Amino acid sequence: MNESNKKPIYINRDLLLAVSKVLRPGETAIGFIEEVLQKGVAWREDDRLFFERALASRDEARESGKYVSSDEVIAKLDGILKRRSTGET
Repeated sequence: MNESNKKPIYINRDLLLAVSKVLRPGETAIGFIEEVLQKGVAWREDDRLFFERALASRDEARESGKYVSSDEVIAKLDGILKRRSTGET
């Protein structure tokens, strides 16, 4: 970001009060806010990548004509859950 574009961020007094109530010992408000921003950016990036993969998968299915039924997907997911719950890999 260009130095001339940096502007202070206004944070509502009530929000700052709420932040101060949830801070852990030794944690600062700015540290908390930075962590929340980092997690928000990571979440949005994960979300963007998820949709990119979904759209690519859709396009591949359209091109190939090969589709997987929802019943097949659910059965596969159930199998994964069962294996994990019994400790299998």
